[in-house]
Amino acid sequence: MKTVELAVIVVGVGTWLLRFLPMAGTRIFSRMPEKSFRYKMLLSLGPAAIAALVTVSLSSLLKAHDFSLLEIFSLAAGVVAVAAVQRLTDNLALSTLAPALAYGVIHSVPHWLG
Repeated sequence: MKTVELAVIVVGVGTWLLRFLPMAGTRIFSRMPEKSFRYKMLLSLGPAAIAALVTVSLSSLLKAHDFSLLEIFSLAAGVVAVAAVQRLTDNLALSTLAPALAYGVIHSVPHWLG
C-alpha cells in the first residue's frame, strides 16, 4: 500500500470518528450533571472549534506580511458572520459554515468580476 493511500484511509477514518463519536456520546452527555467539569468541558468544545478556525485563517495572513484590502475585508466578513450567526441562532454548525462561506464569497468576488 502506498503512503498516499494509507494517508487517505487514516484521514477518512479520522473524519468518520469525528462525526460518529459525538453522536454516540449524546446519551452519556445528556445524563451528565450540568455542574460537572466534564459537562462544562464538552460544552466548550464548539466555541473552541470556531476559535481554532479563526486562528488558522489569521495565521496565513500573518505569514504573508503583506495584507491586501481584500484579505482584510474577507477576514472581517468571516468574523462578523461568526458573531452574527452565533448571536441570532446559537447553532454551532451554522456558526462554523457561515464565516467560511462569507470569507470565500468575498475573497472570490474579484475573480468573478475580472
